[in-house]
Amino acid sequence: MEKFSIYNLLGLILPGAVLIFMLDILRNIFGILPEYTLTDSWETIVLVSIILGAILYVTTLQAVNNKKLNKHVWGLYKHVTDLYLGMKSLHSFMNETFNKRANEWYGKDIYISNDEYHRLTPEKQTEIKDLQDEFYDRMYYELDYENKNEIPKNFQSFYFFFRQLTLACLISFMALLLLTGLSLLPFLECTTPCMIEIITYFMGIGLLFIVSIWLGRWYRQRMVLKMYWAFYTHINLKK
Repeated sequence: MEKFSIYNLLGLILPGAVLIFMLDILRNIFGILPEYTLTDSWETIVLVSIILGAILYVTTLQAVNNKKLNKHVWGLYKHVTDLYLGMKSLHSFMNETFNKRANEWYGKDIYISNDEYHRLTPEKQTEIKDLQDEFYDRMYYELDYENKNEIPKNFQSFYFFFRQLTLACLISFMALLLLTGLSLLPFLECTTPCMIEIITYFMGIGLLFIVSIWLGRWYRQRMVLKMYWAFYTHINLKK
């Protein structure tokens, strides 16, 4: 059985645990079930964290894999082609190496310079992007099979954490709006929340949301960089 890893911790459990604590703070602010505290039992925290973490993971994965949505998720998913094109210092020596493997897999060169890429027609650019996307997946699984992607996977774990944390912040924000709206309805006879607590919670969630987006972008870029370096080294060592 595979050992518990930082990938499991950051990708699933911690995002779910953070969401639990966010919702528990909301429960206290609005006086919902005052006799019950979800965070009293660590067994419950672990179980619910795994469930919520899995939901956050699947939801964000569906968002970034949807071509209509992935352009609108605050830059947390930037195509590997766009990221690699920005790493201009790598092109002079990595393109040739990657294209040798690309010719084995696809029968053509798919790694070109930034200037060459932008001279292509939109249709050709889309073709390059699709092939590089598939190349990246095959590269990832080859490194994983060879147990040579530990460092890139650590960066990926942090990327997943901040990606899921961004969604957790959105869920908490929507819950805050819903509960605030319900508390204003007189016939529900809800506990009137403290406005200072609501504002403080909103500012805290907003700050965490912005920081998560910034760190998520950074870790994705570093993850892709480390992955390409790992595969480049892997290919050269096999010569």
